[in-house]
Amino acid sequence: MNGLRVELLRRSLRAHTCAWIGMIPVLGLPFAMTAAVNAFLCIRIQRQITNPARRLVYVAVVLSISGTTVSLLVALAFVLRLIDSRN
Repeated sequence: MNGLRVELLRRSLRAHTCAWIGMIPVLGLPFAMTAAVNAFLCIRIQRQITNPARRLVYVAVVLSISGTTVSLLVALAFVLRLIDSRN
């Protein structure tokens, strides 16, 4: 059980850190995806044991979804700009 608790804390911190890096448009997209995966794994493990870094996990979920959305919107704007410049 101790190993699972340590792994949970590591994943929580990793998700939080990657989520903040994932806020960089386009370049941060892989980090945002990694943060989302780690955060959802943490949420699943949190059902078994308590997580002192629970708030960090929820912040990571919000930031990773926001970072992914921003990256996709920037990519969409770039594609639309390319299409518009051809006409």
